[in-house]
Amino acid sequence: MKKEDFYEALGEIDEAAVAEAAAPPHSKRRVKTVIIAAAAAACIVIGAGVFLARPEVVISDPDTSEAASAAESPAATDNGAADSITDSVEVVQTMADRAYYCYTLEDLLAHSDAVIVGEIISPPEAVPDSDLPRSLVRVSVERVLEGSVPSEEITLSRLYQYYNSSTIVSPGELSPDTVGERWIMFLVYDEENDRYGITSDGMGRYPLPENLDKPDGFGYKNGLLEPGRFSYPVCEQVYERYGLE
Repeated sequence: MKKEDFYEALGEIDEAAVAEAAAPPHSKRRVKTVIIAAAAAACIVIGAGVFLARPEVVISDPDTSEAASAAESPAATDNGAADSITDSVEVVQTMADRAYYCYTLEDLLAHSDAVIVGEIISPPEAVPDSDLPRSLVRVSVERVLEGSVPSEEITLSRLYQYYNSSTIVSPGELSPDTVGERWIMFLVYDEENDRYGITSDGMGRYPLPENLDKPDGFGYKNGLLEPGRFSYPVCEQVYERYGLE
């Protein structure tokens, strides 16, 4: 597999900082940020799901019934954007330095095993023995744009997890998943665990043209916790390459 050079440096997470950031939100789309100490940084593979670092915060097993309920697909509005489901759920983003990151479509393609249009068909399921906040979702493969996938449904590993029923902790850039949402996804295969990840985190997932600049199920524009990091040039190249309008 040619994806081994995807790494992030990750240090220690302060549990008190997470708890403080998890206080009741004033704005349902606010993102809390926890700064991670770089001195004790260790590497993790982005997307492939291989963890080499163990942060001090132990993410407690979420209340799966509440978490699953919170992650259920919202009803669509007239303009096609999903009603926000984040009235009582807040995302705490943990910052990490990257040793490698894709900035161009060529880089994304070079480090991806497949590119698909896929729909999220299951709520997130926490990975309790993971070294980082991580959840698994099932994806229905609507269309394979490049490469190949073994079946019409795949398991996708994602960098976030419910800390409790009202707080999600995310070391990544992408917003959490909502059942029913459809995305263009650049995928990297984790052979050891027989599942996929998003290539290069925030650079590896794009809205379909009809959903460009519309809020997702958690209220984030174009699926990024920080919308300003969205790459419109790469997104346009993706639409052009695959004839998406």
